[in-house]
Amino acid sequence: MTTFDWQQFEESLFEEFRLALTSLGEARADDRFYVVALYHVYRELDGILSLPMLGANTVADGAADPNGDFHSERWNPYDSVRSLAANVVAGL
Repeated sequence: MTTFDWQQFEESLFEEFRLALTSLGEARADDRFYVVALYHVYRELDGILSLPMLGANTVADGAADPNGDFHSERWNPYDSVRSLAANVVAGL
């Protein structure tokens, strides 16, 4: 019986996130990022565990209200994830 190596999985996932952020930072070196977040991190007791999503957003791409609370569009991880996904699709 094969066992799953959680330690290796966590290290690999962390490294992939680090590489993604490094690539994004290099591609957008002139931008000023104000948020990086892991979104959709949870535990699952009776189903498939989905991987967390990585979000990042820049001051230029962020919502207009810089003083919004945590649940505002500026800090919403979903909006940051969309921004990161759009950058990846655009090749940035």
